[in-house]
Amino acid sequence: MELKIGDAVASEIIGDVGPGEEVAFRVDINKYDENAVLTVRYYNIFNEVNTKETAITITKRQEAAPTTAKEEGWPIERWIITAGVIVFLAVATLLIYRMMKKTRVVESAPPEM
Repeated sequence: MELKIGDAVASEIIGDVGPGEEVAFRVDINKYDENAVLTVRYYNIFNEVNTKETAITITKRQEAAPTTAKEEGWPIERWIITAGVIVFLAVATLLIYRMMKKTRVVESAPPEM
């Protein structure tokens, strides 16, 4: 694959392409003009080199400015779930504490002889 714009030439090797397949390609060149000549060289099934030239029109793309992502807050569902988990953990901690307080092992003095 060869692209010619004025006197500047750039080429790119695409590799094997099966019959009827479509392949996207990119050729980087340091010159810009609206008209260019694209030359495609390929080997046919008899291992003969074929060349096709096509005049093409190039459209320059402007890069879009990156947009800044707006920082999102938590949705109400997430707040409800978080509050529920906090309440559950608080109640579980309180119940465990009360159970431990009731079943505290009282140290007894060993019997005297």
